[in-house]
Formats: sequence, C-alpha cells, structure tokens
Amino acid sequence: MIQFGTANLFVEDADGNELTYDLDALRDRLSIAFQQQGILENWLPENLILTLEEKIRSSNEDGVRLKEAELDNILVNVLIATGYNEVATQYLSLNHSEVVLLPEGIRSWNLDEVQKMLTSSLPLSTRQIEEISADCLRALHKLGFSEVSETFLRELAVHLLHFCKQSEPPERQRPSARKTQFIPAEAWLTFADAKAVELIEQQILLPLPLSDIFPTARLEFRISAFAAWRGGWSPELLLLPDIPVLCSEILVLLSQMREYITRNWPRISEPAAHLILPGFQEFFLKEIPNLKKKQRLALRDQLKEEMEKQVLAKTDYELLLSFR
Repeated sequence: MIQFGTANLFVEDADGNELTYDLDALRDRLSIAFQQQGILENWLPENLILTLEEKIRSSNEDGVRLKEAELDNILVNVLIATGYNEVATQYLSLNHSEVVLLPEGIRSWNLDEVQKMLTSSLPLSTRQIEEISADCLRALHKLGFSEVSETFLRELAVHLLHFCKQSEPPERQRPSARKTQFIPAEAWLTFADAKAVELIEQQILLPLPLSDIFPTARLEFRISAFAAWRGGWSPELLLLPDIPVLCSEILVLLSQMREYITRNWPRISEPAAHLILPGFQEFFLKEIPNLKKKQRLALRDQLKEEMEKQVLAKTDYELLLSFR
C-alpha cells in the first residue's frame, strides 16, 4: 500500500478549525527538552518528529484531522513508554501544558478496543497496530491478566514493539546514558551496490538514521542534489527517463533497511517505510528557469505519476510517499 503526502500537514485546533501544523516549532521545543536533560543526540528528537509526521500524513490521507492536543498526548505517551519520563515533563513545561496522561481504570479489553486505543495514542502504522494489538492480548493471557489499565496496555505495546536484547533495561539507566540503538545513515552503505553508493555519497539518496523507537525504513530522494550532480541538465528531457533507475535503487535500499528491522526487532514482521522528497515543490516552482510555470507544474505532476508507477507496482508493504 502506498500513501501520498503533500507539503502541508493539517490538524484541528480546540475549536475545530483546520490549520497547518508547525513541525519545525515542535522539533525545536523537543530538542531543547532533550538537551536540558543531558541528551545531546540530535537524531532522537528528529526520529520522533518524523514518526509524528507520518501519523499526521496517514490521518490526512484517510480524511481525518487530528487535534493539536492529541499530538501532544501521542508525543508524551511515546516519551514515557520508552523511558524518557524526564524529557516528557520538560517538554510539557516548555509547551506550557498540563500533564495530559490521567490514570485510567482497570478493565478488560478485546482486539478492536486495543486497536482503537493504540491508533489514537501511538504513532504506529496500520499493520503494526494489528500485530501489536494481537501480541498485547496474547501477552496478557500468558501473564494471567484479565483486566489492565490503558496506561499499562500502552506501555506493554511499546515494550513489545521495540523488543530486542539489551544488557540493561533502559528505564534503569539515567536518560543521558541510555543505549537506544542507533544506525547512522552512512551504515547503510554496506548494503548498497556501486550505483547506490555513488548516489548516497552525492546526497541524492539519503537513508535516514534508524532507532529502536518505532523503527521505520526512511529514505530521502533529493531532486536538487540530483540536478546539481548532473550539471546543466534539461529536466524535461532527463529527469523522467532517469526515474526508473533511481526507483530501482530506492526499492533495494528500503528492502535492505526493512530486512534489518525484521532481524533485530522480531515483533515487527512488516516494517513500514517512508520515502521523502524534500524541496520537491520549491524545485519545480523556482529551480527550472527555462520553462513557464504551467510547464513546470505539468512536469511535477508527471514525476509524481512516474514515481507511483515505479514504486507502487513493486511494493507490497506500507509505504508513505511525501512530496515536500
């Protein structure tokens, strides 16, 4: 399944009005919250922001507008469930928000109820929701629990989601000392063939870092970098013919990243993926000097159609495609 994202992310405010969500401002507040707790790895807040972006985009494609308060709930839920309670408290302080997680009553749960709860409170893909919900109920049965709170169930879901062997549980470590697994972008070069290595080194294709907080295979395709690499090109003549080769390299990289996830996170049998085209809209509006605006927009639409043709026909997993 493939979903397309536009440059805008739409949510609802408290009064039900639609507005564009400012992810940059959220990223800044979250980064400060991590830094003030002694956690300086920039990829951690960036990973969480991408996860939230995917949640909003998927909801928008389904015709749903999440509320701003729901997004704060999701972010705080993720931070607490993954052991970053101190960061969650700091973030709420910076956001001038009250703690939004209230104690929930203990009760029994069925599969539909678990799926609905996790969908509204954690940034998971559809397949992850289905798999983790079933895993949660099996774990509760094995533990002999017939009734649990929503908070317990949510934290159980996160534990099962990024289940992997660790020498010490993260919650027993200080926040700045936790060993969250992190795969830097350059590590993916070991999986790439010669053509993909060249594209990565030129920053045309950029595999994004991977962590054990909701691991997703993420890859950027930078059109502006491709144009600079080709040099003096005529995009209407060269771009579309090049797309099949580029998409082939993209699919190989995403496949290798997904295989790594399934090997290291055994609870995730169908990892989601996200292909991002940053600067896409600006490129076609400002960086093609020899075409009229109508021609540039037509070329942009052709490229979207070609990306769908080259990726959709060869993809049987959940893939979000974002044109920024």
